[in-house]
Amino acid sequence: MTNPEQNNIEETRRGTLSACARDGDRRRLVGLVEAEHTADLAKAFAHLGADDQERLIELWPTEAVGELLGELAEHYSRDFFDRADHRLAARALAVLPADEAADLLDDLEEDPRRAILRAMPKDSAAEIDELLAYPEDTAGGRMSLDFVSVDVDLDVGRAQDQIQRSIGEEQHTNLYLTDPQARLCGVVHMERLASAPRNTPVARLGEEDYPAVRPELDQEELAALFQRYDLLAVPVTDSDGLLLGEITVDDVLDVLREEATEDIFKMAATSDEELEVKSAFSVVRLRLPWLLICLGGALLSGTIIGLFSYALEQVIALASFIPVITAMGGNAGLQSSTVVVRNLALGRAEPRNILRTALRELRVGLLLGAFSGLIVGLAAWAIVGQPMLGLVVGLAMIGAIMVATVVGTYMPLLFKRIGVDPAVASGPFITTANDMIGLTIYLGLGMLMLEWLL
Repeated sequence: MTNPEQNNIEETRRGTLSACARDGDRRRLVGLVEAEHTADLAKAFAHLGADDQERLIELWPTEAVGELLGELAEHYSRDFFDRADHRLAARALAVLPADEAADLLDDLEEDPRRAILRAMPKDSAAEIDELLAYPEDTAGGRMSLDFVSVDVDLDVGRAQDQIQRSIGEEQHTNLYLTDPQARLCGVVHMERLASAPRNTPVARLGEEDYPAVRPELDQEELAALFQRYDLLAVPVTDSDGLLLGEITVDDVLDVLREEATEDIFKMAATSDEELEVKSAFSVVRLRLPWLLICLGGALLSGTIIGLFSYALEQVIALASFIPVITAMGGNAGLQSSTVVVRNLALGRAEPRNILRTALRELRVGLLLGAFSGLIVGLAAWAIVGQPMLGLVVGLAMIGAIMVATVVGTYMPLLFKRIGVDPAVASGPFITTANDMIGLTIYLGLGMLMLEWLL
């Protein structure tokens, strides 16, 4: 389908929604909700005005409101809850799973959040309140209270009957076995339960060493656990082993997307908050601090050049190759830091792997430096006509790239050790640092060999 055709369909969809809101035509809206995919309707809904959105929510079929809010981008949902009447917001949230409702409420101010919870049914509000007690970026903040558990002393037949009565046709990956105190005793895959004889004790099917996580576990470590063990779901327990909730692979996919987005923005010396702010001043507030740090680094680079002004005055040709040295060193360091940051994000941060990566990057830096140094040295000789200048530029290139790869490898590890996001070590920060190092190596070498250059 061509883009113009798609655009026409989307424009028609927005027009239909707007007309339903304007005319209060609930029957037409219900027909549209039944005929169209919720993701397409959410995209059209997001482009409507605030008044139309509020009228549509009032008309929207109650059983479908949760699907709509789940498809809307987070900042659109937040805008809606900031504007909506508390009772209307409570009705919209009541049809959502508790964990999704908690995610939407977590970004609101305390007063509107409490007002919405008071307007909700007590059972739903209590579940949401329980989840809001955990930070959003932890396992507790990501877990769902919608899990399946049975007493560990049951047999397969009674367990199957209990599951059918409690969840009906809903799909779950794991069955959790608990003792009378609700402590986790084992995990059974639903496929294994379905194929076992009805008189088999469920305890015999359970995996006692199945991974479980604490609610305070950071979401990055949680995602690494899912990847390491190829999990579809994992239970959340407290320090006493009490089963609190479950995290599914869908929740982890959201974590991976969020963490990747956050790292990309940090590597560009800004924040993923830019996706949500509209004011130019707000964007400036997010970008300016790191740019000021980079400006400070640039001024230091200028100071370094000033310290070697005598060498530059005697051999003006040295200045011609400053951009080449700084650019190659900065880019080589950025490549190394990106590799290390990605390894940390994927949970490959074991000492053995880090040492292997560091040694490999050092060898890579030596080979890249030698190759680049040979080329730039020959170019300097050919352009200026001085073989000694070519030697200085070539050696400086080798040194700058080797040091840049070492810095690019170890700076993210240092940041990780002191509790700073390693992604901050990439981008403008490490490029600026390597600019200063490269300049010092190049001009220092030029100063040492000034007699031969003259």
